[in-house]
Amino acid sequence: MGCATIITNRGGLPETTNYPIILNNLDSNSLFKKIEYLIVNKKYRAKIQKLNYKSFFLSHEYVTKIIDKVREKILVQYNLSKFNINNKTKLKIIHITNFNFRYFGRLQYNTGIRINNGLIRQGHNVLSLSDRDIVSYTKNLRDPTGSKYLNKLVRNTIENFKPNLVILGHADKIEPSMLSEIKIKNKNLKISQWFLDPLSKKGPDYAKNKSRILDKNRICDTSFITTHPETLDFNINNAFYMPNPCDKSLDSLENFNTKQEHDIFYAISHGVHRGNLRRDKIDEREVFINKLIHRCKNIKFDIYGMFNIQPIWGNEFLKRLSNSRLAINLSRGKPVKYYSSDRIAQLMGNGLLTFIDKKTEYGDFFNNDEMIFYNNVEDLADKIKRFAKNDKSWRKIAKKGYQKYHKFFNSSLVAKYIINKTFGIKSKYYWEK
Repeated sequence: MGCATIITNRGGLPETTNYPIILNNLDSNSLFKKIEYLIVNKKYRAKIQKLNYKSFFLSHEYVTKIIDKVREKILVQYNLSKFNINNKTKLKIIHITNFNFRYFGRLQYNTGIRINNGLIRQGHNVLSLSDRDIVSYTKNLRDPTGSKYLNKLVRNTIENFKPNLVILGHADKIEPSMLSEIKIKNKNLKISQWFLDPLSKKGPDYAKNKSRILDKNRICDTSFITTHPETLDFNINNAFYMPNPCDKSLDSLENFNTKQEHDIFYAISHGVHRGNLRRDKIDEREVFINKLIHRCKNIKFDIYGMFNIQPIWGNEFLKRLSNSRLAINLSRGKPVKYYSSDRIAQLMGNGLLTFIDKKTEYGDFFNNDEMIFYNNVEDLADKIKRFAKNDKSWRKIAKKGYQKYHKFFNSSLVAKYIINKTFGIKSKYYWEK
């Protein structure tokens, strides 16, 4: 209000104004003299009044900012940030998965990298740990699997970094007991896991994959799988379907805008970490592809990972992918609701016209003018021959499918989905049917 203010130099009062009139002695006589001086000296009084008016800073906004800073400090210090987490909150996240450093860029486009990109694009502080590289580099006679060092590293990193969230992706060497101890000490820490491999009885490696996903089931607050949970014959706590994410920095081809030499692209392997084909291994997909080739005499196939043709990786994979118009998304095992290998993100994300078995129920997400659905090998052969001859048609459908996949199934949305479900933030995503 612009008053000339008389105060004592006790109890924090000097901090309330920049131009105080301070009583040296707290008694009635000293106070009377200060008041009398102000009454008699009008110019001095007016000067102090103006200075106090112009320099006033104890507004509601100023005090609120101080309270906010104190609250934030307490939340961080005692890891109480769960009370303040919403869509705008920037989190500290440890993401533990296989980033494949030891393969020299051969697997430069894997799902772990895609999710990591999405987390960073959301503005979070992400500390990435490549678990399988760590065990590969550190195993020795005293620690033959490298798991002891890995779990010690993870434990110490959590203690130093103080994350809000730990995300695990196929991190099989991480011990549930260690995570349980960490959660006891860090009450508000959230742990989530994502898992890409098939989990249905109709798919391969059923018992092994079931054991892997359930290993940390009691420790994880949420689990994200690429098979719809309702198709499983066992229960996973707080399990959610997660689509295979595309990523704008990794899926940068637009085949619908370029010229290609081949009609159909199809590539598999006998394990991404192995790299080469196994001798005498029979893959049921070879039988299907053989039947398809027999029915498509004049179609140019570009096939890798079968018929003694080695798999392709790294930039060579992208180079070969760019040279085909159409692609088959055929995963191991019998088709089940929503399951696909991560291959689908590369095919759709790079603008190839993609064919998929109708029984995957991807028709819930894509229309017939965005993706092509087939019933059996005969139906697939007929549709391939039709679109291989119609350049305008395949390009139009491939482009629409590409646009929808990048719009709704991108890595930023999938990363946000993982966070929102884990922290109970209300949201709705296109794939939540």
